[in-house]
Order: sequence, then C-alpha cells, then structure tokens
Amino acid sequence: TARNLTVNNLHSERLPVRGTEKELRELTQVFNDMLDRLELSYESQKQFVSNASHELRTPIAVIQGYSRMLSRWGASDPEILNEAVEAIGDESKAMQELVEKLLFLSRHDRKTLKVQKEWFSMGEVVEDMVKETRMVTKNREIKARLIQNVSVYGDDQPLKQAIRVLIDNAIKFSQSDEAIRIT
Repeated sequence: TARNLTVNNLHSERLPVRGTEKELRELTQVFNDMLDRLELSYESQKQFVSNASHELRTPIAVIQGYSRMLSRWGASDPEILNEAVEAIGDESKAMQELVEKLLFLSRHDRKTLKVQKEWFSMGEVVEDMVKETRMVTKNREIKARLIQNVSVYGDDQPLKQAIRVLIDNAIKFSQSDEAIRIT
C-alpha cells in the first residue's frame, strides 16, 4: 500500500490496522497519521495556489482594461491618459505587494505578515474598486451610492483585496440581470 501511494490517491489510501500485532498496529497508525498530515498540507497548497490566482486575476484585468482604453483614446485625451497611467501604476504596485506577500507566506519564514499601517481614505479605496469593477465587468450594472469618506488606520492593500473578493463573489454568485450595489 505504501509503495502505491501518490498525490492522486493520498486521500483514499491507508494501511489496514486490523489483524496486526501491537507494534505493527502502532507503526501503522503513526504512518496513517503522517498521511493525514501530508494530505492536509497538499490540500492547503492547492488552496493557496487557487487563492493567489484569484487575487491576481482582477488587477491584471484592470491593467488590461486601461491598456485597451489607452490604445483607443489615450493619445487624444490627456485626462484619460493620466487616469490610465495612474491606475496601471497603482495596480502593478498592488500586484507587486501581493506577490511579495505570497512569496513570504510560501517560504514560511514567519507566522504572520508585516502590516504596513498608515492613515488612508476608505472612501477612496472603495471608489477605486468600483471604478475597476466597472472597467473589467462586462454586461453587469455596478451601482455605488456616494461613498462616505472615512479615515482608516491600517494596511490598505489587504482591505482592497477583501473588497475585490466581496465584489467578485457578488458578481459570481448573483444573477446576470441583477445589479451589484456597493454601499
């Protein structure tokens, strides 16, 4: 059984415990416990990769959207040019920070991430997320009332990521004819 174990059958294969002597039974149980830990670790890695892919998808789509907008109207409209250049810079910075955090987590250097706390406007963060969502979401109505400007002391990048996930999930788990309302 141990010889036939692979990543593909890790979740189903275990050594039989019945009918063995006490020492062999204990060794078998230790081996099965080790397999449980390996399986949990492998599933955690798969979830980690899935989460990383999900987190990077939106900023890439935003950058691509602004790039297309630039190629169409950017050369003739300085306002669009400035908005697009700033958004592409912000998104690439956010992606860089996310990749650094993902690398940090994957190395298991420490048990917690360093948080870069500073004062920022939560209203501006939400408005940016609304603007990005409208740019990358086709055929969906994105509604946002006037966003209150609230000062927050913390790390804006994890909050942006959390807002992105909430908006992505709202789009993913709602009907295509339903408006997404952000308040």
